[in-house]
Amino acid sequence: MTRWAAVALVAALLLGVATLEVANRTGNHRVTVQALWYGTSSEGQVVSGVTPVEITAVADDPDSPLAVDLRGLQAEGAGPMWTAATSVAAVQAVLESGVDPRIGQLQYSLNEEIDGPSAGALMTVGSLAAIAGESILDSITMTGTVLPDGSVGAVAGIPAKIRAAAEAGFTQVLIPVGSEVSVDPSTKIAVDTIDQGKSLGVTVTPVGSIPEAYAILTGKPLKKSLAAPRPIDSGILQLLRTRSEGLILSAQAVQDSLQPELGSGSLRSVSGPTTAAAAAESPVRAESPSVGELIDAAETALAQKDPVLAFAAAAEASLAARRQTVSATFAAASDTPLVELTAQVALEAEESRALINAEVRRTAEFPVTKIAQLPALGTTLAWGDFALSSINIVQDRLKAVATFAELVEIAQFLEVAQFEAATYMTADAEALQYLGVRPMSDTKATVGLLNAYVDLLNYAATSNRIYAESLGLGNSSSPYLTALISESASQATIDAPETFKLRGPTAQVSRRLGVAMLSFVETTQLVNNLTAQASATGDDPPNLLPIKDPEQVQSEAQAANQIAKGQVRKIHAAGLDPSAIQWHSQWGADLAFGRLPQTSDEQRLHGVVFQWFAVLQSRLLVALDGLEAKN
Repeated sequence: MTRWAAVALVAALLLGVATLEVANRTGNHRVTVQALWYGTSSEGQVVSGVTPVEITAVADDPDSPLAVDLRGLQAEGAGPMWTAATSVAAVQAVLESGVDPRIGQLQYSLNEEIDGPSAGALMTVGSLAAIAGESILDSITMTGTVLPDGSVGAVAGIPAKIRAAAEAGFTQVLIPVGSEVSVDPSTKIAVDTIDQGKSLGVTVTPVGSIPEAYAILTGKPLKKSLAAPRPIDSGILQLLRTRSEGLILSAQAVQDSLQPELGSGSLRSVSGPTTAAAAAESPVRAESPSVGELIDAAETALAQKDPVLAFAAAAEASLAARRQTVSATFAAASDTPLVELTAQVALEAEESRALINAEVRRTAEFPVTKIAQLPALGTTLAWGDFALSSINIVQDRLKAVATFAELVEIAQFLEVAQFEAATYMTADAEALQYLGVRPMSDTKATVGLLNAYVDLLNYAATSNRIYAESLGLGNSSSPYLTALISESASQATIDAPETFKLRGPTAQVSRRLGVAMLSFVETTQLVNNLTAQASATGDDPPNLLPIKDPEQVQSEAQAANQIAKGQVRKIHAAGLDPSAIQWHSQWGADLAFGRLPQTSDEQRLHGVVFQWFAVLQSRLLVALDGLEAKN
């Protein structure tokens, strides 16, 4: 968090919370958190300090007319980073607590102009405490952003913040796991933050998640471990086996057809990048495994009765083979004028958009009858929405194609979008029939609650985009960052849900949820990319560190894995079906922890993102079930 100048400011984020279980539902509860910050003075010196932030949970009269103002942040002095930080913190607190976000408010107020998302985790904990009617211990504070799954993300300037905490009399500072070594912005030298804390009389404690930080900051013990959940539904496991076998056959067929053209050696995979950001950074990774290696891994996983890992490996094999087909096709057409080939790709992109839109529409109209199916349907549709946003990027890039190699890369990226919609979205859609043990008894009430959560997710995503745009980084020197900004912005231009003529009581909200989940995850990831480490120049706002940094990704994967496991146990203990969460989180862990041959950095990153979606889906499931339990 960076402080610029002292001015009066009161910022209030209005989040509705119906029958809000806040401070006994009859009054307000206020907590104060001490936000650590650092920045650069007008003389060019690094400065740091502590700023109190008041967070109030306001319980409105549940019998009064519904009054929601999701744009109620009065940011007279706060910058866009502060808006993004408070919005994500509030959304995380509402999701974690499972309250109904329609009547009530979470208000954030301070007396200084302040900007920066590195207090996001602290404000999330403070928001949870306000909702629960608890208090924050005076002797402890923390620094860290908050990631889409509720894990604590990396921040800049930790040594400067520890000094500020010591000077303010704090005896303990929580920092993100993986930040035990951090660059001191004053010296530009890496510092062991735990040893630094000891020398200053401060205990520095790494934490990985919001629940872990909450237990320390409030002095409330973590909940006891719940019983191990039941296995993934057998129907889902069988569909993954069947789909894996089909993907293996398709990949093998491509390998056999292309082998004579490319020689007797194994075909090298170019499956690494599956996002615009990854493609911009490195369209081909030499260390990627061959299609044959991935096929072998899939077949081994099937033999070992691990259909989730088999599906991950078989899908990567099939995708790699399809990308090689694109390369071979363009190699055969190398004499064709670039403008003609570009027109062909543009036509294919438009045809793909129409096909994916039709599949999204069909999938959204799945007849939802059980609670577990509704958030899972949103996750399913997010695959289609991601593909549509990828096609937006393809069509934009086609307007300025300059070389044959660039066009090949764009065509491969289009192939990825087509594949993910045709493979991942349809697999998720097929799994819907096997989900759920508890029927949805009040569809209208459930849809109303889910729409409220969608509004919150969209609010946070919009705040994140405004922050990213305010930095003017559209032409950043980092191709990864530039492409990630473009990719995140493209979410806002996906065909609006209201343009779809959808049938069924849950179709529209499911479509909205798919877009909102994707936007929230991608823009929150973007904001964390922009704030992970101090910049070399020391300019405000500081820092750029793409999340593709391998060590950071592994740290976040470990945190996400623990959070996902806890969510699965929670869902199981509530008598709900955790199968979809188990499948997606295991799939993500298989990628994130390198269980495929020569797993690329991008594949590991995708695994973390899969885990984020699983946790987000699980929280929505718990919240929706809570409403059903009251009816």
